[in-house]
Amino acid sequence: MQTTNINFKTSVETKRQFKAFCEKFGINISAALNMVMRSSIENEELPIKSKQNNANSSVKALFDYYAKHPKPLVNCTEEECDAMVKAFRSGK
Repeated sequence: MQTTNINFKTSVETKRQFKAFCEKFGINISAALNMVMRSSIENEELPIKSKQNNANSSVKALFDYYAKHPKPLVNCTEEECDAMVKAFRSGK
């Protein structure tokens, strides 16, 4: 199987916290992100839970919107993405 690299920016603190989270499960960041990607492809949705009712359709609606309007997501800073996730989780 051929492999490729994916690079993206995140804060030092986010990386530290996610690395510690992964280590609790005995995996590394690469393995965790590969599981997220495979699950997303297989289920055609992001494996993200929300406290809202009907979370899967809410997440799907959010990503359907951004699929049609990709520019805001592409140019999203980490802080803007965090704000978007917080707004989504709060139901706004």
